[in-house]
Amino acid sequence: MVKKLHITLITLFFAIITLPAVLVLAGNDKDFSENENRMLQTTPELSLDSVLSGNFQEELTSYISDQFPARDTWTSLGTDVKKLAGFKDIGGAYLGKDGYYIEKLTPKSVNEKDKYKAFFGGNYGQVVIKGGCDNGKTLLIIKDSFANSLAPFLTADYETIIMLDLRYSTGSAKSVIDENNVDDILFIQEMRSFSNDKSLIKLTF
Repeated sequence: MVKKLHITLITLFFAIITLPAVLVLAGNDKDFSENENRMLQTTPELSLDSVLSGNFQEELTSYISDQFPARDTWTSLGTDVKKLAGFKDIGGAYLGKDGYYIEKLTPKSVNEKDKYKAFFGGNYGQVVIKGGCDNGKTLLIIKDSFANSLAPFLTADYETIIMLDLRYSTGSAKSVIDENNVDDILFIQEMRSFSNDKSLIKLTF
């Protein structure tokens, strides 16, 4: 009887450990999380070099975490629980009195060479911002980090703002335009960066 109980517990333990990985591998990868405004880890490439360097193991861990079934639901639930518990610091963002999240500034972010990272915590391939109006208009910003400080000032005129940094984006700019019914397109880049930006070729596909 005791032996059967041990076998049952061991089987249950391995099922709990392996089931999430099986569900992740069986599902379709998501490239971007609108809730988190960041690119997600997709299936890592398996090679001898990546295994020996440890990169494959790190990317696999991130992959299972990012592609976990119903991740957005679990993340939102965790945030709601923290809010009910009275937490103000949630995932590196501060919850203000008006219900808006404010990115925390740290001594490290202030002292970094790229000061514009302080506005969104870094540069990402695609960021979606929900504006402060309800006019149905969508703005696409083709950007570098220079645009991070300006984008918040445009939220009063657009319901949705999509910021696309072609240096980090792996998708198609044309598909972003078509899928989101973009009304206006704005290029915001530092002039020298714009003239030398080879990633702009991605606008052609």
